[in-house]
Amino acid sequence: MAGGQKTDVLSLLGEKDWQVKIRGYRIELTEVECALKKIGGVRDAVAMARSDHQNELKLVVYWIPHTDSSLSVSQIRKELADALPDYMIPRYSFASPSSDDAIRKGR
Repeated sequence: MAGGQKTDVLSLLGEKDWQVKIRGYRIELTEVECALKKIGGVRDAVAMARSDHQNELKLVVYWIPHTDSSLSVSQIRKELADALPDYMIPRYSFASPSSDDAIRKGR
């Protein structure tokens, strides 16, 4: 994203995408989120890159199941494996019964 000034100078303000690089692969976080939200039983989801104890980035997803859903983490991983390349499968997956507000804030 760039911004213009009256002096005809463009300033780079930063990128406006959700790409991260993990293990040498560029991963679009919104693509992982969309695949997760297409799984029956998932009400909402967020994907993010988190550093582990060795300071390496790992792909992590947090998801909110529908109230009548009995999805397991292994089912989620299987469904994502059918929809995404291997390098885009999250290392960690957490189900959260918390509110929509919490997941939108990335908690």
